[in-house]
Amino acid sequence: MVGGKLQAFLLLVLLSNYAVFGQSDTAGPVFIQEPPNYVDFSNTTGTKIICQARGVPLPNITWTKANGEPIGTVPGLRQVMDNGNLIFPPFQASDYKQDVHAQTYRCIASNELGRIQSRDVHVRAVILQNYLT
Repeated sequence: MVGGKLQAFLLLVLLSNYAVFGQSDTAGPVFIQEPPNYVDFSNTTGTKIICQARGVPLPNITWTKANGEPIGTVPGLRQVMDNGNLIFPPFQASDYKQDVHAQTYRCIASNELGRIQSRDVHVRAVILQNYLT
């Protein structure tokens, strides 16, 4: 009889642990740092837009245009980093591209339990120019 009670107790402990810990083994994505709504930067400085999310399993971070079209790296103008950051390096005024430097982006965080998207991120690059008076 003692063995049966011990088995029942151990089963109860296992079920209790599953109820407490089993459900927290996975979690849908939640933003840790959501990008700002507006990002203005100079072509001489560039900028970095940070998007970070947590979840279990760790969410994958991707970027899209506002219409949902996925974006990628444009050499010398835009870098999509593995850590979720979107980098706009300094660039020459002659390299300005409206579809890169005057665009609305969204950060997407997803894992097997869900998908969240950031607010619209309106990016605008300002070209620094010298004017003669």
